[in-house]
Amino acid sequence: MTCTHCDAETQRGRFCVGCGRRLLPPLQPMRPVPRRLQADLDLTQPVLRLDRVPQPRVPHVSEVAAGGR
Repeated sequence: MTCTHCDAETQRGRFCVGCGRRLLPPLQPMRPVPRRLQADLDLTQPVLRLDRVPQPRVPHVSEVAAGGR
């Protein structure tokens, strides 16, 4: 898509990246992306889970009141 005011190309949002003016919506509706391509566009990274050192146990209120562990 090209801005009609400043002729900046490759517009992706509602406002022009060159001049900041609001872009007119396209005359033709956008085609949906096939599901096969949507999976290829997934740019998320898997989370690396490291083993954690367990935290010390917090005593329950009744244990503290009894005076023991």
